[in-house]
Amino acid sequence: MSIKMKRQIILLFALILVLSSGQTWAQWRHSKADLPYRSFTTFNGDTAAYLEFNYSIRNVQYVGKTVGEILKELEFPALYIVEVGMRSSSGGSPTTVPSLSLGIRQVGQEPNPIKDYYIFLRFENPPSLDKFWESGGRNKVFTPKLYDFIKDLRVICVSSNQFIIKDPEILEGARRVQEENYRKARQIQEELDRRRRSQQ
Repeated sequence: MSIKMKRQIILLFALILVLSSGQTWAQWRHSKADLPYRSFTTFNGDTAAYLEFNYSIRNVQYVGKTVGEILKELEFPALYIVEVGMRSSSGGSPTTVPSLSLGIRQVGQEPNPIKDYYIFLRFENPPSLDKFWESGGRNKVFTPKLYDFIKDLRVICVSSNQFIIKDPEILEGARRVQEENYRKARQIQEELDRRRRSQQ
């Protein structure tokens, strides 16, 4: 295997690491994860706090449940798609939808993955991107047809919008995950530099 090919493999691994870390912080187990669900009325009208408590602090309770079960409990209707995760198994064009962010409230004129209120869902068995588009997902409007397409999908990760979370334990978990990802990326870069020097 040539040095150039090895370098490409290492860089590809680093890229995969960075891309896959997007919401992995949400899998951090919170010390209060076993608390019961709290209704929106107990949050004095604070939608962000409601979503954070039920779908980030308690997120491990949803692992293995279907999208339909999760949305049935959610006290707000899913209105639109904030963001569609796309993945390819071979490095070419995207072929599956590993995750979806469903908007509960839009802040501003356009859907915004940083500011909007939403729940993030990562699927156990990602559906085909083509079938997702066919179900109406391309239009980013959450329609009954799209609901029927995803309602039986099981999830491996749930969270609310990570950018509006205030819980210190979740933020610390996010910091640790990010720190570990940076450490791994540095190791890959150092190994790449070492190999480059040894070839000179």
